[in-house]
Order: sequence, then structure tokens, then C-alpha cells
Amino acid sequence: MTDRPIEHAVDGLHEARDEASRGVADVADRARKATDGITRMVEAANVRSGTDNPAAAVADLGQAIQAVLRTLGDELQSLLGGAADDLDELRRPADNSAAADAPTAVAAVPDELPVIKVSTGASERHPALNNPPPSSVIEVDGAVRYTTDERGRVIRTQSVLVETTPDQPRDKYAQTSLKDKLPGDHAGHIIGRIFGGIGQRLNLVPMEGKNVNNGQYAALEGQWHDAITKDKKEVELDVHLFYNDHTRRPHKLEVYHTIDDKTELTIIRNKPAPKGTP
Repeated sequence: MTDRPIEHAVDGLHEARDEASRGVADVADRARKATDGITRMVEAANVRSGTDNPAAAVADLGQAIQAVLRTLGDELQSLLGGAADDLDELRRPADNSAAADAPTAVAAVPDELPVIKVSTGASERHPALNNPPPSSVIEVDGAVRYTTDERGRVIRTQSVLVETTPDQPRDKYAQTSLKDKLPGDHAGHIIGRIFGGIGQRLNLVPMEGKNVNNGQYAALEGQWHDAITKDKKEVELDVHLFYNDHTRRPHKLEVYHTIDDKTELTIIRNKPAPKGTP
């Protein structure tokens, strides 16, 4: 029996969770607009009732309805997301629980993959920086290793962060031309510019802006920055990226970082931004 039926079920649950969240958010927004309309009507008509301020009473009721809807949305997300995670665990090897203790054993780079060494200081930019070849390992400046799958998508990034640098320049063209970004997505750097991360597409993936790129991932980068600058520690980084079907937008990132021989794993669900996000 293959893992494909389970994989399809997991993907379906993730999609159902995101659709449920967007649906509840849409209903909550409609409820808010309806409440605002009723409040204006009450104020305009100057309705007299047993309450001192009927318009305020209507507004309070509307806020209570929205709070209930938000809670419902959170519970639906948690339920569907948890079910997807439980199913996903069925595909993992029984000894995968040790992954956080030994990240180098996870998705090890096959020996047969060609290694392409690139220098960002070369007079001409290497084509692999913006168009990574499939099934390859691209080593940038001897410091960062990117592994690609058969579609040329980065599935693993490894580096040791030892110092912070002035932010590397952005590549505006690479960011704006990044494929498969959804509304609300940023062109997220796998290795942050402050750690010397390059600006080309090899180091960029679509990340939801508010909760991922400027949220969970930014929080991790803050930890690494403090470890390097304040505690004078090295940070060993190993990022695994997971994709659905043919998209170049990862739906999940598993971020392993090791400081003083202690490894921590953070799983980031790259959920689309709520409907209507610019």
C-alpha cells in the first residue's frame, strides 16, 4: 500500500481547514457589517426602549456574535489541522521521533546528486541563483547548501550562522517575479539577509506575510540573532520544505536549529492569508 491516499487525505484536510477558516471569517465580516447597519438605523430612528442606549446594546450583541464566530473558526482550524497532523504521522517512520535530536539524519543528501559550487563574488551571476536546476545541491560561497527536487524546488537548506552582516541587498526582480505567490504572501528569505542570505530566487519561497514571514519565521530569526550577537554562539540551521503537487509555494516548513548541541524543531504551516488580504 502506498502513502498516496494518506497524502491526499492530509492535503484535503489542510484545504478544508483553510476554507473553513476563510468561510467563518467571511461570515464574521458580514455579521459586523450587518450590526453596523442596524446600529445606524437605531441611531437614526432614535428608538426609545427600556435601555438607556439601544444602539450600544445592538453593538454589544454584534461583538458577541463575532467573538463566537471567531472561536468557532479557531476550533475548526485546530480540529482539522490536528486530524491532518495525525494522518501525516502515519507516513513517518516509527523512529522519526528522534528527528529533533539528529536533524542531519533527516532527508540526508543522496550521494548521487551533483554539487554545484557558486560564488556570489564572481563577475557574472551564476544561473543557478535564479533558476535552480533540478535534483541538485547548490553550494553558495561554501557556506549554504540548497538541495532541489526533480522540479528545481528547494527542499532543504543547510547552513551554520556565525555572524550577522549588514542586510544583503534585495533583488526586487526576483521578489516580484517569484512564482505561485498568493494574495498576502511575501517573497520570504530562507536564510535571512541579516545572516548573509542572498536575494536571488534560490533563497526565496512564497511565505504568508503576517503570520509566517513576519511572524513565526521572524521570531526564529530573532532567536538566532540574539544567540550570535549576545551569547556569541553558532547556530546550525537545517530547513526542510514540503510542497503539494506542482506548486512552488511550500505548505510546510520544518526548521531545525542547533545551539550548544541542543536541537529544536519548529513546524511552520504556511497557510494562505485570509480571503480579501491584499
